[in-house]
Amino acid sequence: MTVPKSFPDQKNGRYFLTEGGTKTEIMYKLGFELQYFALFPLLDNLSAMSKLRDML
Repeated sequence: MTVPKSFPDQKNGRYFLTEGGTKTEIMYKLGFELQYFALFPLLDNLSAMSKLRDML
């Protein structure tokens, strides 16, 4: 497997999802409870989805 030397260039309309304290921020800054540290239950929560979109 070849490992890229740098992150790909950004393009309009294309987003990259990275993990770096996202769950901690969602829990402590935004106040959402994550049972078993799982994010997928938030997909059914309109308020949570709005906040997640704001994080883009």
